[in-house]
Amino acid sequence: DHAMPASAEQVDLARRFTQGLEAAGGTEMLPALKAALVDGEPAAKALRQVVFLTDGDLSNEREMMAEIAANGGRSRVFMVGIGSAPNMFLMRRMAEAGRGTYTNIGVEGEVTPKMAALLDRLKAPAVYDLSVAVEGTDMAFTPARLPDLYAGEPLVLLGKGAAPGGRLTVRGQIGDKPWQASLDLARASESPAIARLWANRRIAEIEARRWSNEIEGDVADAQVAEIGMAYSLVTSQTSLVAEDSTPARPAGARLTREDLPLLLP
Repeated sequence: DHAMPASAEQVDLARRFTQGLEAAGGTEMLPALKAALVDGEPAAKALRQVVFLTDGDLSNEREMMAEIAANGGRSRVFMVGIGSAPNMFLMRRMAEAGRGTYTNIGVEGEVTPKMAALLDRLKAPAVYDLSVAVEGTDMAFTPARLPDLYAGEPLVLLGKGAAPGGRLTVRGQIGDKPWQASLDLARASESPAIARLWANRRIAEIEARRWSNEIEGDVADAQVAEIGMAYSLVTSQTSLVAEDSTPARPAGARLTREDLPLLLP
């Protein structure tokens, strides 16, 4: 019911415990998630890393998203979906809400390399408690909650603002020491592709907030529709309609009637 040193005895005890588990029933993961997020020392500086694995569709994603958003604390949640059943979209959003990453393992042969890469990354947290600030202009960034950076990983921010200018500063902690880096936004250039990436990512955040009960459904619908219309994106509230006005029948040609077979389900 609490963290233990990873001594040889404790690791052996954990292995014996997991080898004795027998799976049965549905994928009821909420009680396990709640237990894993309980933190007896919330003020401690050490990172808590929770690795969440499942090979099935979750039956209560909404409650789990709300649990991570409300009680994540200093925990970092790393989601691992195995096979084709897990809801990859929601598991990715859960990982982002928990400031972790999502690993998708599609086939059995990917288990060893992908899990080894994940565990190696968890051993080398580089920068944590990241924050970003801009002086001289207003910018709306996504993701809103910044993840920790691990060895070999970049920090990718998508920003929307007025004419490029000002100075962007990223701050964080490396071990016990503060760290920061600055960029001159006057060197930035506009990009329609980045604009749509920002819009798509912002919509995903709104949908995640809907699932975690942070905003009401009608508010989320309105925000998604506004962004979808502004950036011509297909969303839960907007669609693209193609209208072809090119004549397909030569002038004077007669119409013919023909029965076409329906596609089988």
